Amino acid sequence: MITRRTFLYGLTLGTLATSLSAEAQQAGKVYRIGHVSPVDFDRPERMEQRSWPAFIQGLRSLGWIEGKNIVFERRPTHDLTSLQQAAAEFVRIKVDVIVRAGPEPRWSRK
Repeated sequence: MITRRTFLYGLTLGTLATSLSAEAQQAGKVYRIGHVSPVDFDRPERMEQRSWPAFIQGLRSLGWIEGKNIVFERRPTHDLTSLQQAAAEFVRIKVDVIVRAGPEPRWSRK
């Protein structure tokens, strides 16, 4: 049974694969991926969720290596305001794609 999170990561990975591989022949281009998550990036033991390592491995299998041809711009989003601020910053710095990782935030539940 496929979970919502697995589906969303697969969808994001597929989008990245098609958009980034279409331009993969450009030498020297480093793509910027905006990554928002409700986890604390200063505590990597909390960031290691089940789906994130699979996402990174999927990118790696397609030839996308962090620090080589992709760079993650990471922003923690603990509430709706910080999510809006992160999204505005990503638009300002012109990231190529935005990825949201982590559990469903408590503030988004009805």
